[in-house]
Amino acid sequence: MSSWVLSIVGVVCLGVLLDLIVPEGQTNKYIKGVFALLVIFVIISPLPKLVGKNIDFSFTQSSYETDKDYLLAVEEMKIENKENTLENLLLTSGYEAEVTILTSSTNQDSQNNSEIISMSKIDNVQIVLSQEVLNEADMNIFIASIKTLASRLFEIEEDAVDVVWG
Repeated sequence: MSSWVLSIVGVVCLGVLLDLIVPEGQTNKYIKGVFALLVIFVIISPLPKLVGKNIDFSFTQSSYETDKDYLLAVEEMKIENKENTLENLLLTSGYEAEVTILTSSTNQDSQNNSEIISMSKIDNVQIVLSQEVLNEADMNIFIASIKTLASRLFEIEEDAVDVVWG
């Protein structure tokens, strides 16, 4: 108890000395604010010991955990955004399409190598166009250009892109 009172008196004396040294102005306001937080911290620091609970301020591996459901939801949103992006690109070209991305789950170690996070890897992209191109020569060129566009957009091989009419 006496060390606690002594530390409060020391911090207050240091505050008075600091108030005399620091000139008036904008900086003085911020320094007083930071110092007020320090005084509050010194005053309440022994309270957890009096209550009987220790507060651990260290951040170790066991003090947090990964929210896997959130990560999976984010992965699903990324895939949906990629599908919508390609659908919108084709729509601006005048073709209505439904894009479906087929994924497989891969495991990646997090930085501390103690927990494995499941991430999605794009295996195949299926593009179903609602209207056909009139002649076969144009159709082959159109399919090739869509496959190239999708492979670049999704960073996959062109063979993994299937284009069909539905």
